[in-house]
Amino acid sequence: MDKNACRKRILKRRDDMDPSEVKMKSDAITENLKTMDLGKKIMVYLAFGNECGIDGFISYLLEKGAEVYIPYCFGQGIMKASRLRDLKADTEIGAFGIRAPKKEARKFIEPTELSAVIVPGVGFDLHGNRLGFGGGYYDRYLPGTSAQCKKIAVCYEFQISDSLKPEDYDYPMEYIVTEDRIYKVE
Repeated sequence: MDKNACRKRILKRRDDMDPSEVKMKSDAITENLKTMDLGKKIMVYLAFGNECGIDGFISYLLEKGAEVYIPYCFGQGIMKASRLRDLKADTEIGAFGIRAPKKEARKFIEPTELSAVIVPGVGFDLHGNRLGFGGGYYDRYLPGTSAQCKKIAVCYEFQISDSLKPEDYDYPMEYIVTEDRIYKVE
């Protein structure tokens, strides 16, 4: 199955999820994420639609005193990580209808300073390959992180495919966290 057909199939299944199923699975993913040692400077994403909601995990990190960063996307696939201190006060609806840092709240960090990046996606395989939305934001951003920075995919179990054919520019994940388990990519 080609990438576009795979993307369409998975997004249809995700879009068809009931809100209670999204909440239940997202809560389980949050609990699995809490068991991981992610260091002190963690980049997360802000979910939209029926994406895995990790706001509870973000609140947990902030309460623990971690430095939390969220994506800010510039045009043409360029992304930076901006500090998040308050989930509601520091964000607004940005490009693509996704929450993003407000202009007055933007404080960027170099990718090399991050200890972990939590990455959303449409689909993944157990080799760490990621099927994104096609914009290439994470594929351009992740190579700038250090080798010690953990690259963690978050998805529902049904978003894992047998095998995705990566392109040369696709950046692999080291862990995949679902509602059922944490996969360590070998």
